[in-house]
Amino acid sequence: SFQMDLNYYIGEDEEVRKRDNHLGLHAWNLDLDELMNYNEPPASAATEVAKVDHEDVWNIYDLPFTPMTFDIDVKSLKYHRYDLKNLVTKLRTERDHYIRIDTFDVYAAGGNIAMSGFFDGRNRDKIFLDPVINLKGVDLDKLLFKFENFGQDYLVSENLHGQLTGTITGHIHVHPDLVPKIDDSEIHIDLEVMEGKLDNYEPVMALAEYFGDKNLASVRFDSLYNHLDMKDGVLNVPAMTINT
Repeated sequence: SFQMDLNYYIGEDEEVRKRDNHLGLHAWNLDLDELMNYNEPPASAATEVAKVDHEDVWNIYDLPFTPMTFDIDVKSLKYHRYDLKNLVTKLRTERDHYIRIDTFDVYAAGGNIAMSGFFDGRNRDKIFLDPVINLKGVDLDKLLFKFENFGQDYLVSENLHGQLTGTITGHIHVHPDLVPKIDDSEIHIDLEVMEGKLDNYEPVMALAEYFGDKNLASVRFDSLYNHLDMKDGVLNVPAMTINT
């Protein structure tokens, strides 16, 4: 159930184009899998996900961009494993292959995710995202599953559980399918995890001999706060305090 409004100027006056080009999408319920006749791959194919060539996909930056505004308001959106609620976003495209995100707000993974920033696609082979992402009360189990764990070694749903509130900024190289390429990205994360638990977390397990008969395989804590920096594929985790 959706309504779409489109105004697209095909004349020569650039000022009119900037003023009038607009796409609006408003929906109570939008199931993209239904529209595209998508079928979930069999479980046996799950191992093939890691072999996907993220560069060998259709690239929107191969198309010419026109000045245009986008206004999207969807109450319920389903796409593959993503189940999004109250999605509101306002975007702008510009001729020099910029996509500016004025507003992006959505309820997902049990909490709220808001973002602003821009995609810089002037070089279609090196697309960068400069975001300001704010998360509030996000369930780490749901977030890290839905976003396929970002390819991290430690910060995965099997190890860290709890409610995440924080801010993410940076200069992030993304593939055409928008999967981050960590090796030449810079990411800064201020995070606070409440009512959490560390399961089989190797850095903690390494301290087992100092804790006698305590079981470090499962450590519950009421809060964890830290500032993390990732640059050129290296994650810097400074000293932190875990209140447990």
